[in-house]
Amino acid sequence: MQEAHGLSSAPLGRLEALKEKHSAIDHRIEEEQKFPSASDVLLRHLKRQKLHLKEAIEEEKRKVS
Repeated sequence: MQEAHGLSSAPLGRLEALKEKHSAIDHRIEEEQKFPSASDVLLRHLKRQKLHLKEAIEEEKRKVS
């Protein structure tokens, strides 16, 4: 039974890690936008990363459910 528990907790750990990364990127975007000299290229890159993480989070949620 412990093996089954270990398998089900692995996706939860990945889900939490993805959420933390998503939150960190969101915070970085907010910080970058405070400055008028913020690079549009950097902001687009960060927003693209955030979107990919959101998609990965949704995929992990489907696996856990």
